Amino acid sequence: MNDNNQNDIKNIELEKKSKHSILEISKSYSISTTNLKKMEIIEKIKAADKRKREEEEEEEEEEEENQKANVNSSNKTIKFTNTDKMEPMEILFWKVFRNVLLKKNIFSSMDKRFLPSYDSSITNLIDSNQFSMLKEKVYENCRYLQFNCDNKELGISYLKKLFENIKDDYKFYRNFFKNDNHYNFEDKIPSALILSKNLQIYKLYINEFNYKPTKLDLLISIISGSNKFIKYLYELNPSISQFTSENLIQTENDYYNINENSTLKRLITICIYLIKTRTTEKATTTTTSTSTSTTTTTSTTTTSTTSTTSTTTTTTTTTSSESFKSVPTIEEIENFKEKVGKKRLKSIIQDPINYNYKRDENNEIKNFIKKLLYFYFPKFNRISNILYYCYFDDYDDDDTAATPTDFSNPDFELVFRFGNYELLESFETIDFYQLLPIIRYTTYSQDIDYNTECYKILFSHCLDKEKKLEFINQIIKILNQESEKDCWSYFFYMLVIHNDIELLKYYYSNGKVGVVEQLFSFGSHPIFPPIYYINSIDMLEYLFNNHINYFKESRIGGNHYSTNFKNVELLKHFELLLNQSKSNSTSSQNHFSDGHFCFISHSINKFEFRGNKNLLNFANYFASNSKYHDEKLDYEELFILLTSIEPSSQVSICFEKLRNLAINCMKYKRKNLFLTRALERGLKYTNHYLKFIDWMFNSYNQEKEDACNFFDKGFYHFHNLFATGRYSFINNYIKNITSNKYFIIGTLGKLSDLINESTPYLYETNNFKFLNWFLTIIKYYYYSSSVEVIQKKNIKTIVDSFMKVIIQRSRLQVLETIHRKFDFILKKDSDGGVFDIKTLKSYLFTSLRIGSICVSKFLFQFININKKEFQMNSNEYSRSFFSNKFNK
Repeated sequence: MNDNNQNDIKNIELEKKSKHSILEISKSYSISTTNLKKMEIIEKIKAADKRKREEEEEEEEEEEENQKANVNSSNKTIKFTNTDKMEPMEILFWKVFRNVLLKKNIFSSMDKRFLPSYDSSITNLIDSNQFSMLKEKVYENCRYLQFNCDNKELGISYLKKLFENIKDDYKFYRNFFKNDNHYNFEDKIPSALILSKNLQIYKLYINEFNYKPTKLDLLISIISGSNKFIKYLYELNPSISQFTSENLIQTENDYYNINENSTLKRLITICIYLIKTRTTEKATTTTTSTSTSTTTTTSTTTTSTTSTTSTTTTTTTTTSSESFKSVPTIEEIENFKEKVGKKRLKSIIQDPINYNYKRDENNEIKNFIKKLLYFYFPKFNRISNILYYCYFDDYDDDDTAATPTDFSNPDFELVFRFGNYELLESFETIDFYQLLPIIRYTTYSQDIDYNTECYKILFSHCLDKEKKLEFINQIIKILNQESEKDCWSYFFYMLVIHNDIELLKYYYSNGKVGVVEQLFSFGSHPIFPPIYYINSIDMLEYLFNNHINYFKESRIGGNHYSTNFKNVELLKHFELLLNQSKSNSTSSQNHFSDGHFCFISHSINKFEFRGNKNLLNFANYFASNSKYHDEKLDYEELFILLTSIEPSSQVSICFEKLRNLAINCMKYKRKNLFLTRALERGLKYTNHYLKFIDWMFNSYNQEKEDACNFFDKGFYHFHNLFATGRYSFINNYIKNITSNKYFIIGTLGKLSDLINESTPYLYETNNFKFLNWFLTIIKYYYYSSSVEVIQKKNIKTIVDSFMKVIIQRSRLQVLETIHRKFDFILKKDSDGGVFDIKTLKSYLFTSLRIGSICVSKFLFQFININKKEFQMNSNEYSRSFFSNKFNK
């Protein structure tokens, strides 16, 4: 629909137009027309057009008034006469951005030098919650969007988050599903839609994109407890219900199985499905056997009646003695759901609220869950040990006669979780390695959660106080025979984790614990710093007043206290107690005369907790307090932590704070933190860090801070200059050393590597300014007659490395710019280009292997390969997408 038609919409008799024309007009207003009749669509068009006209008139009137009165428009109230169907945030947005002065002020603070480009990365946009930006790009059918993710499970997580945050925007999803940007994950879209519970878009995917639901969809709907999806799939295809319990339970993926961390709702949803399946199967069997039953003789019937009576009696007896073994009914389950309520249905099965520890209490809820579990696990071949001991380990209950014996010898963890002192008697020694939070070094260290609750093992499933005391008595009995004295401290740590001061006092007064200090390993296995186990102010105060050595830092010499608390609030409270004890005139003792020890320098496995908010709060706290700025502080690690995140409402990182760290690090350790940060490869520069570098250039240049020598010359310095848009400095420098081409070429290679690792978005920012500079210099020296052959080979290596990174990351916009301005890179050497055909083909093969459809389509314009090469160098998605190209 053209602009004239839009402007004259009020004069058009929409009712006389065809429905096809009406649909075309509705698209220009971004109106969803699903399941709407023609007249309903027309009403929506008229309402949208009316609102648009009123907004334009208001804008014109406001502009005229501002010009006449010459007043500050920030004091003006903008009125909306029609806000139908507009969300509150949308109204606020327009109130701000229709105000000329406010809009200018906002955009004046946005420096384009420090705005990373997200054009090619859908996952970056999702990660940073930039859903509005993603919507705009998808609306415009942006060709540069790429779903750059190598991991299938992670890909589902990204899609799930997308479908949860953009609910029913039909225009967005019509464009998104048509695009090739997510081709590698096309088969994961239905699963992600179900897990995100976005039924409307799931229907759109079926109705408009020819997707046919599978039994896997039903399975995921069941295990995720999504009743509306289950109902829809049944209505859509009744035959899909022929999905047996074996399909459900005997799946290879543990995610689909019930375990202790499954919710009560999930267990109930699966059981309802199994009951319905079982009923269907029985009905079929009954129908088949009807004819045989009706031929029975009278005498046989009499005998059968007697037998039936006997059987009924037996069944009644069995039901009363093993009630949990009877098959639950739908009615029973519905009554149970009503009894426990929606909130409790979301609890996990191993939650103590779902089962009791005292045998004399009413265990109605526990018994019904037990019944559901027994029905779900017909042979108990998959039930977890924890669930077994939660619901089936009743020693005074006759119902356990038929339960399996596989779980009668639990490991250390289960004995300690349930406080089972009877079973503890069988142990002569205690392997605390299985019980304490051991530090495990992994490749994916950043996934470790420093605040994890998984190490809260002791009495996690025991609420009986008497049972706990009996257990402690048994522990003391075992430890009395233990030669290793540190074991007394290990169990002390476990009681601190349990956060029960009374139990801790009982253990200490009855055992031979002695002085408790921090131990950082069990044998050869490192453990979390024990001070981290403190969970409350009450426990902190008890330990301070009774076990002051618990806080002593033993990893270094002297008399220091550790700062390795769980959160900053606990550290602050400890320091308050310390100051109070020092100021107390009646106390002559001076705790920790050597002061503090900042744990940042001993954060486990280097930066594995970088994503942890508590650690970042600590880093911010240490950086903000000058009392910590001495020779003991690990400035390098602290600086890297603080420059690896963007500031937020929780963590404020001012430039002066970072500058003081840099100055003190040079003062105490003679180390340059800017160089340290540059050497941390693979860790991208944040927007905030780039602004900080720019601030340092402007406020504290080399002359002002000569003693600190912040900015070393060399390619690291060049990188900082490029990242902050200071091209004139670099160009002037290069002019002065033009004759030293070896240095320049070598610097280009190192610079390219550093940018790929730390600021990969630099190629695209500022209208490809750096890319143009970089390739212009490359071209000049490659075709220069003064450059030797060996140096030209080095330039080829630099460009080859650059191209591999660009293609691996699917940077289509960069490739198009190269083709448009520097086509010598994509030409064969025989045509005046840099590379031979073998190298060019390798780029296409890379894009085909990673399934980058958009990049492969682009490269096919310049590079030809045969069918055999295509088959050998493509993944399944590329083969599927480009198969017609080679089947002609």
